[in-house]
Amino acid sequence: MMRVLAIIAILVTVSFACGSISAQAKDAPLPKPFWQKSIEGRGDNEESAKRDALREAAKLAEGLRQQQKPFFDVFAINEENVGRFLQPESSKAGDDLKIKLGEKEEIFKTWVINLRTDTDRTLRAEERSVLAGCVTAFLALVVAIGFGYVRIDEYTRQRYTTILRIAGAGILAVVLAGAWFFFQSW
Repeated sequence: MMRVLAIIAILVTVSFACGSISAQAKDAPLPKPFWQKSIEGRGDNEESAKRDALREAAKLAEGLRQQQKPFFDVFAINEENVGRFLQPESSKAGDDLKIKLGEKEEIFKTWVINLRTDTDRTLRAEERSVLAGCVTAFLALVVAIGFGYVRIDEYTRQRYTTILRIAGAGILAVVLAGAWFFFQSW
C-alpha cells in the first residue's frame, strides 16, 4: 500500500513539474506580409456587403494556403467555410460609404470581418495549462493526505485511527472547498 501511494505521489509530482504547455501542438507560422487583421466588404445592402467580405476573406485564405509548403487541404476554402471557421462573432456592419457619381450620391454599406490572431490560441493554451496544473495540484494534495494518514496511523500503531480519519476528512474538505472557491472565481 505504501509503495503504491509513493509511486502515485511521484507520478503526480512529475506530471505537475513537467507541465502541459510544452505539449501543445504548434501551427506552421503564417506568412507575415500577407496577413490582415480585418477584411472589409462593400455592397448595396448589408447582406451583399457581408457576402463581399466573405468572398475577400476566402481569397485571402486561399492565398495563404497557396503559400504553405506543402499545402494544407483540411477543408475547401469557400465563402461558407470561411464564414463557419474563420469568422468570429466580432464581425459587424461598418460605416456607410457615400460615393458621388456625377451629380448623384450613392450610399454603400460595409461589413467588417475581424480575423482571429494567434493570441486567442495562446490564451486558450494558458487557461488549459492553468486548469491542468490546478487539477494536478489537487490530486497531489489528495495523495499527500492519504500518504500522511497511512504513515501516521502506522506510526501510532492504529491507536488514533478514528481521530486521524476525521482529521484527514477535514483536511480533504478544506482542500475541496478551496478548489471550489478557486474555480468559482475563475
